[in-house]
Amino acid sequence: MHADGLIAKLSGVDDRNAAEALEGFYFGVTRDLLPPVKLDEYYWEDLIGLHVVNLQGQRLGRVKSLLETGAHDVLVVARGDGIVAGDVASSREDSSDRLLPFVSHVVKSVDLSTKSIQVDWDVNW
Repeated sequence: MHADGLIAKLSGVDDRNAAEALEGFYFGVTRDLLPPVKLDEYYWEDLIGLHVVNLQGQRLGRVKSLLETGAHDVLVVARGDGIVAGDVASSREDSSDRLLPFVSHVVKSVDLSTKSIQVDWDVNW
């Protein structure tokens, strides 16, 4: 670990020129090589696709992606994505994404077993 990042040595990449040739590429590891998450921490990939429901039981959409802002992460919630007819989010004409801060006063619970996130967020926000 170095500052807020990770320094890694890749096999066959032995100097700066070889490393610079890889600019723009993404690297990853298999899930089994990742450290276990701590209590109330999640890998982003585990949150993507979860249903987002407010305290009133209204479905707001599904997590489409997350943004890193520096201050805190933000859930990008697609309105109506995979939502059944009659749900509040699918009845809205506005199909833009919702941006919800991933902070404790907004996100009340994450339940990976039910694939849902409960939030303190009004359906009209």
